[in-house]
Amino acid sequence: MDGIADRSFSRLNAEDIESISILKDASAAIYGARAANGVILVTTKRGKEGKTTLSYSGRVGFSQPARVLEMLNSYQYMTYINEYQTGHGLETTFKENQINWAQNGENPYQYPSTNWWDTVSKNWATQTEHSVSANGGNDKISFYTSAQYMWQDAIYKKAAQDYGQYQLTSNIDAKVGKYIKIGLDTQGRQEKRTRGVFGTNYLFDFLMKCKPIYGAYSPDGQYPLVGMEYASTNPAVMVTKDPGETKYTYNYLNLKPTLRVDMDFITKGLYFEGYAAMDFMFRNGKTINHPYDVYEYASSGQEQAGIWGGDMRIGVIKPVQSVLTNGLTILPV
Repeated sequence: MDGIADRSFSRLNAEDIESISILKDASAAIYGARAANGVILVTTKRGKEGKTTLSYSGRVGFSQPARVLEMLNSYQYMTYINEYQTGHGLETTFKENQINWAQNGENPYQYPSTNWWDTVSKNWATQTEHSVSANGGNDKISFYTSAQYMWQDAIYKKAAQDYGQYQLTSNIDAKVGKYIKIGLDTQGRQEKRTRGVFGTNYLFDFLMKCKPIYGAYSPDGQYPLVGMEYASTNPAVMVTKDPGETKYTYNYLNLKPTLRVDMDFITKGLYFEGYAAMDFMFRNGKTINHPYDVYEYASSGQEQAGIWGGDMRIGVIKPVQSVLTNGLTILPV
């Protein structure tokens, strides 16, 4: 980027780009063995002599997964489990009335049918970007400067994750005397990354393996115990800030001072030019884990009487355990 090898342009403001060139084969040979697969040259905008101009660009976008697996509902899950067990000479797990309840939705807290992806995720995740720039100069000095703000939300409801970026770019060129030109390119960027304590890969794996026969919420809005074989938690709380969060701030500063000395007094077109590239990165962050409670539904035994939904005291929610995300478990006293 601007002649500096290995300087990343992955987070570069698109409005700052003047041109992109791709070199292959012989044209890339001047870059040596590192150019065996080609070279991408990115040149940023510089100031132009003339009246100062201001420009603004803004974007709002929406993203979603290209494809999400369609999972079984509770009725299908119970039916297939029973069919498998019957075919292998085993006692079936689910009774007929339980399967009917799951199919008809008549007992939504004891026999729910949960689509976990739809429960914890939104249809779209929002992202927005805004940039303003100024360009101008005269025969002595020219400048290009821009400022950018970008924010991206996560796909989860009540998400702990988001990403924010602030970026400032300044390219200044000045003529000092008859033969000397100097320049200073400055790019500063701050990234604010907020994440939950559960990684994305782990969350997706958990969501795909979580059975539909477990509910996401209790009648009073608490988090029921999912009761999976290898974990005692609930995806509906895992995607939020309740278990804790990780916050990191990354600060980047890239500098490129340049010096050019024209030597036409020796021979026309002769000049000396040199530059220095200095890249700095500072990072700070913290991770905070919060204990959180999950609950287990305690049936009253009166569901078959058809009395459901009017008086939630028929079924009570009792605390099962308090989970710490560092692996410790505190049992209730």
